[in-house]
Amino acid sequence: MAVGLDNVFANESAKKLDFYSDGFAARQAGNLDAARTLFQAQLHATPDHAGAANALAEIEVNAGRPAMALALARRAIVINDRPAHHWGMLGAVYASLFQFAETVKAMKEGLDRQLDHPKLWHNLGIALYQENRPADAAKAFEMSLAIAPDQHDCRTDLGMAYLAMGDLQTGLRHFEARWHKLVKQFVWDLGIPEWQGEPLEGKRIIHHHEQGFGDTIQFMRFAKDLAKRGAYVLAAVPPSLVGVAKTVPGVARAVPYDKLFPGDFPTDELRSFDYHTPMHSTVRWLGLDLAEIERRVRRWRPYVRPPGPIPTKVAASTGTKLRVGIVWAGRPGLDPDKERSAQLERFLCLTEIRGVQVYSLQKGRAGDLKKTGGDVAIIDLDGRMENWLDTADLMRRLDVVVSVDTAPLHLAGALGIPTIGLCQYARCWRWLRNRTDTPWYPTMELVTQRTRFDWTTPMTYVKERIEQMVRER
Repeated sequence: MAVGLDNVFANESAKKLDFYSDGFAARQAGNLDAARTLFQAQLHATPDHAGAANALAEIEVNAGRPAMALALARRAIVINDRPAHHWGMLGAVYASLFQFAETVKAMKEGLDRQLDHPKLWHNLGIALYQENRPADAAKAFEMSLAIAPDQHDCRTDLGMAYLAMGDLQTGLRHFEARWHKLVKQFVWDLGIPEWQGEPLEGKRIIHHHEQGFGDTIQFMRFAKDLAKRGAYVLAAVPPSLVGVAKTVPGVARAVPYDKLFPGDFPTDELRSFDYHTPMHSTVRWLGLDLAEIERRVRRWRPYVRPPGPIPTKVAASTGTKLRVGIVWAGRPGLDPDKERSAQLERFLCLTEIRGVQVYSLQKGRAGDLKKTGGDVAIIDLDGRMENWLDTADLMRRLDVVVSVDTAPLHLAGALGIPTIGLCQYARCWRWLRNRTDTPWYPTMELVTQRTRFDWTTPMTYVKERIEQMVRER
């Protein structure tokens, strides 16, 4: 129940004015409305109460009101700039505004006041990573872990920093800490040991999905390595990816991961498996490093291989020289979507190019086409994509795919289709840093934002690149 500010003053002794302690207790109890009112009362009664200003800043930023939070965090520091956590709060507010250079400055100010503050080191590392400085980020994460070793989130972030630097083995070792928060599929409850590099000759192993669709498409390729070691490989993936997984070399059988329940799956068959392995962890226990991934590029073949010849091209207007598939947004509701997704308007420039027919490979965003008028010039393929194998079939009919960093980008790469990947300013670890190519998909070119949230320069390049392809036709 919310507490009215007038009631607070009416019910408390004017001499007490200890609303801050009551507000802190309310916050600890999860009653944020009451806490906000009590901290506000404290600040009204004693305007120079830095603790109340700082506490209100935290509530405001978590409530999605960063402008007010920034004013309060700055006020707390003006009143008292000595506590390290005041600077930490200011840095957190800047981070919510994606102003990570300012976050770095604030965290360093806080650490100047309290060097053994693990949360400040952790948050400094996050900001440095967002500033495309993974090596510096790793040092900050390691400082945090040296002070407080049992921080699973920090260790996971350290893993991603090493992965972004191309150190797969060190990165994946730390990245195992992800299981502290990541939801484990039912396969973990079957009593089957997790594979950790043991010999696989004559063994049966479940190679299973663990995170997003794109992760699974990227890492299902390593079923072939398991099979080469003599294993029978069962791929357990999301239902819509089963058709794709069946085409991957090394996969003996593919099933929906949500069917690995006794009753849905023969119990005796489940007991016959010797190991299970999450797809990211597979790379670790295979002992693969970036140098090996780079070497494989030279003898690389597409590993998603739908049966049959490449289908006939999709319909296009007379004079079409190049069929371009586009994906402008990731799955809504995910935190990375705020930065990785673009707006359809950015892609409309491709419809200006003579000889180009544009096709939408975007799922569930037909409203964007109608809203922008894009449906006039862009052919929507959404209704023909019931599952990922359908999408693969349609992609094979196109000449090039242009996509933001989401699962269709991985599928196009796995199919060996000429692909342009649009990456946000602080791009995902898997694309490394400062590269326009990727060892994961040799037919893919990467284009990255120069400024956070600004797709102008990347799309200018994409248009020029597509125009070049048309000329070459």
